[in-house]
Amino acid sequence: MSSREQKISSGTVIIFVFDTDTKETDILRENLGILSKGSRFNTVWCVMQVPNLEGELVRATSIHDIKKLLGSRSLKDFKEDFIKEKNLYRKLCEREFSLDAMCEAKPREKYDGIENDGGRIKL
Repeated sequence: MSSREQKISSGTVIIFVFDTDTKETDILRENLGILSKGSRFNTVWCVMQVPNLEGELVRATSIHDIKKLLGSRSLKDFKEDFIKEKNLYRKLCEREFSLDAMCEAKPREKYDGIENDGGRIKL
């Protein structure tokens, strides 16, 4: 086993969480193919953020601009503020957050054949 490989225990559920605002899906599809051939685990779920986490949060709250969630001045500031935020759940609830709206949207055609398992992680 190389230093880059990690041992995966038998029965492990693999969950890929990824944005769908990328131009290429080749590496994603290659990794899914490798994992689907694994014999030590039996489940691979894909959780697609359409088009990205910021888009998901806007769709799942009452805001129309992601910067308003944390009072950020720019998208770059939002990303930094998001990482630093200590009361994210409270901030989301203040904006009428709905978990049911997260990771449910259908991505663009280039993701055809990859099922969005976002609903499974909410059980």
